[in-house]
Amino acid sequence: VAAPTHGIIVVVGHGIQDDAMQRALATAKAALQKGGSADTEVWAELQPPLRALGLANFLPAYAENVRRYTGQGSKAPPESVQKFTVYPPSWDSNPLVRTSRRNVWPDTAAGAALRKVLETYFG
Repeated sequence: VAAPTHGIIVVVGHGIQDDAMQRALATAKAALQKGGSADTEVWAELQPPLRALGLANFLPAYAENVRRYTGQGSKAPPESVQKFTVYPPSWDSNPLVRTSRRNVWPDTAAGAALRKVLETYFG
């Protein structure tokens, strides 16, 4: 889900319960896999206009190329990677945090499910 060339990146040792990690991973996979709810619910079209300029929580396939950091630069072929960046939920109401670093969740059933499990993950 994270990147076909690099696999899934996992953070360990932060006191997050294993079941919360497993639910977060399963929900994210279901949403972000090819043909998943991010595609079927058209999350890319649901973002606020400013977020569509790159300050987005959700990036659809081919919008970002993680291989450009591996020495291939602009010659790296496009990757079919969908990405959903989640910031700590406490940032959403903190006036000191830039708006571009606050979460914007898809207003869909799968978006609500992802929000619930990831906010639980963040505790």
